[in-house]
Amino acid sequence: MKRLWIVFWVGVILACGVFFVGSAMISKDVQQITLEMVLLQHKTTEQQIEEFKSSQVPLLKMLTRHPDVGQFARRASGDEADITKLFFHTVEANPVIMQLRLIDLQGNEKIRVDRLRNGEVTVIPHNALQNKAHRDYFQNFSRLKKGQWDFSDFDLNIEQKKIEIPFNPTLRAGIPVSCEDKICGLIVIN
Repeated sequence: MKRLWIVFWVGVILACGVFFVGSAMISKDVQQITLEMVLLQHKTTEQQIEEFKSSQVPLLKMLTRHPDVGQFARRASGDEADITKLFFHTVEANPVIMQLRLIDLQGNEKIRVDRLRNGEVTVIPHNALQNKAHRDYFQNFSRLKKGQWDFSDFDLNIEQKKIEIPFNPTLRAGIPVSCEDKICGLIVIN
């Protein structure tokens, strides 16, 4: 009987050892697979950001060269309805754009078109436009010279001075609008 107990306990100890070694090996495999998936997602995200950057610079340049945009930005003339349509159709045609704005040098949004989470594109009414002078991206973009463009840091979108929930990670592209060789506003794409 004593011998049976010894065999039983040796079996239990061996089974526990096999269980713990097997669990450790499986855990290591799961960690490795998870790490590989995270690295792959990181690489994919980096590629998407680079694609966004390369596709938005020509768009920014086109918008700043549009004669109505410069005229409206300096308020000498220009039809707001035409520029709003231009911005609306630009966002509608580019599914990666979640927001397109014309901002004056004081940080006030003059025109803003948003893509809602359901994909619908909408023009934001004047009474809902915001001042973005306090935001880092505006301060950085407002230091750009004619013909220069830049990208913001990747951060969370903030609306009405509150972080948007659910979180909405955002990268912005910005370029100054020139009016007769003088900067008179900024175009910002989110």
